[in-house]
Amino acid sequence: MDNSVVSPVLALPPEITSEIFFYYVLDPCLGHSGTFTPSRGPLTLAAVCQSWRDICFSTPCLWASLRIYPNKSWVVDDFIYFLKCWLRRAGNHPLDLHIDNSILSTKILSVICHHAPQLRTLGFSLDASRSFPSDEIWGSLPLLRKLAVRMPKDDSPVAITAFRDVPHLRELRLTGTSLRCISLPWIQLTRLEFWGESAFSCVQVLKETPNLEVLEVCLGGSPNVEPSHPSHVMLLPYLHTLKFTETYNSELLGRLVLPVLKTIHLTRLRSHSLSSFLDLGVRSAWSPRSIHLTETEVDSCIACLQSLPSATQVEIGIRRGGDPNVDLLLSFLQKDDRRILPVLETLTLRVWRSLFDSRQLREMLASRSTGAHDGQVNLKSFQLVYWRQWASQAFADEIWAELRPLIDVGLEVSINSDL
Repeated sequence: MDNSVVSPVLALPPEITSEIFFYYVLDPCLGHSGTFTPSRGPLTLAAVCQSWRDICFSTPCLWASLRIYPNKSWVVDDFIYFLKCWLRRAGNHPLDLHIDNSILSTKILSVICHHAPQLRTLGFSLDASRSFPSDEIWGSLPLLRKLAVRMPKDDSPVAITAFRDVPHLRELRLTGTSLRCISLPWIQLTRLEFWGESAFSCVQVLKETPNLEVLEVCLGGSPNVEPSHPSHVMLLPYLHTLKFTETYNSELLGRLVLPVLKTIHLTRLRSHSLSSFLDLGVRSAWSPRSIHLTETEVDSCIACLQSLPSATQVEIGIRRGGDPNVDLLLSFLQKDDRRILPVLETLTLRVWRSLFDSRQLREMLASRSTGAHDGQVNLKSFQLVYWRQWASQAFADEIWAELRPLIDVGLEVSINSDL
């Protein structure tokens, strides 16, 4: 019997099948399971039958993305041969490649560098900058748009210069890496993620990146250990999105001016950093439209929201393990005061170990969605995300029952569990 009768999918034209395969393949990776075989990758499809194997091996885009998690148990020569075969099957297609840790990273980069003209995204980790393969062998990188570099702190770094002339580089993620470790076309960057270094190192980088549009920062170090330097402020005139995770150092907030900021993400903002954030708003004369507060105490959430009357979208994640005072937040949002979030349209609450009075939630939403005063707008949508391990399905059912009258008059409501 013809196989296409038993399995009609085999009767599809190869170009249709390859298009379906393209949508199936998702972030192929090597190393998670301790084997070379990725999940949701082309090898999974190629193992089904000879027809699919032929289609996979002749479709370069299926091999253009790879995330590598090197393992000490791998046989190095076998893996390098495997990697060369993988990249060869990608043909001339633009490549998105990531090396997740520093094991074998020098050898892997020595293979990848021969495909430098195809690189669109590259991420790698090194034990030290001096272990980076010779800059001279990389050549031109005409397609590279995204770069991620992770290196431990090095008192005597050797600057990597292979990426200093990359015409289309726009997005950069630095982890534990300072300005001294790498030479880049900083002024081109529009997105920067800066992780694990000090506020002083971050300031040095920001001085070189005046065209940033998105900045994500999670600083390392502890307070009062920075080198002395002038405390002048820096204007970032195009920055529209700031993501700031509090550690023990909020000095950076006191050094910025962000006049066109529209989206703010604050995680674990501590009370001692609150004044720095409020001063930043006054200094910038900003009008943000979206604010996301995660794992931040309710008192600090309230203070932030009071300072942002322009916000139309608010998302609040009550910190895990802790603040039980959600009712205080609901009471604040229900206040009969036109200065408190007068143009709020979308509200999201993420609660973990905090339960609250469902009736008070309904009263707050009713005041926001149907009882707007002059100069205010009605709330259009509300989303609740709760931690299933802490709250039962009965909790969600109770909320649904309380909010049903508001749903009937037009409020969009979504209630989901966060597994």
